Amino acid sequence: MTPTQQTIHVLRVSKLFHEIVEHRPAFTRITRDLLGVIDILVLDPRIGTLGLQVTTMPNRTARKNKIKASKKAALWLECGNQIELWCWRKLRSGWKVNIDRAFLKSYDNPAIGFLEETPNRQYYVLYGFEKL
Repeated sequence: MTPTQQTIHVLRVSKLFHEIVEHRPAFTRITRDLLGVIDILVLDPRIGTLGLQVTTMPNRTARKNKIKASKKAALWLECGNQIELWCWRKLRSGWKVNIDRAFLKSYDNPAIGFLEETPNRQYYVLYGFEKL
């Protein structure tokens, strides 16, 4: 199961409206993300509009740097939307995800930082991890 499939499974179980917004143009091996950084769009009245970048743990730093360097990601955050980086890894006991939430350090200088967190109780309830 790919990280995107694992994420979609969690979103379906939690009954959140979501849409895969990355696409692969015909005859290419390149995947194009929405605004260059968003794989899945989630709409939830509790948290608003959320853009997810989904990857594996070995690619975590590269994806963080990609989001930090994106002016479009900064604009997305300035508009009041959110971005989370979901990093999956497979353990013997099953799949584990680390979720890093992006934030703007300052509105004057739109630099992006990350709150690094493993899903706490709030995330487990919100995204339905308890039901897996």
